[in-house]
Amino acid sequence: MIKDNLHSIKSLLDKTFGNSTSWQLKLAAQWPDLVGNLANIMSLEKIYGGTLIVGVYEQSWIHELYMLSDMIIKTINKELEGAKIEKIQFKLATKKEVVVPKKSYASTPQQYDIRLNTREELALNIIKDLELREVLKSFLISCKKRNAHRKPV
Repeated sequence: MIKDNLHSIKSLLDKTFGNSTSWQLKLAAQWPDLVGNLANIMSLEKIYGGTLIVGVYEQSWIHELYMLSDMIIKTINKELEGAKIEKIQFKLATKKEVVVPKKSYASTPQQYDIRLNTREELALNIIKDLELREVLKSFLISCKKRNAHRKPV
């Protein structure tokens, strides 16, 4: 469904602006792949003709990225054959955090009767050191209890 919506948006933009925006759309869609790890410190803010406006999350990176701008331009123009990027302007930006809702778990802890299965008992019985055997048994039971409480609601 999301892919259909993106296709619909692209069709609408192509109808509105013509095919001249195809490299701009491709650039926006492929931005993280084109800039690699640099996508963690910057984002594509705007495409204005042959100029890219790039938001940088930390002031200290702006000069470094300015020094790399020729290489970034060459990489983008090479990957997107129709692109005609001439310069990049960097500006300080704030990183937008994407909030992912967490799964809710049962709020009231329930008592579960946790028992080891035959295979687990046999595996523990192989251990000759009694103290180690008891520690491992209690660890296994605590893991099972923890997993029993994590059943999504």
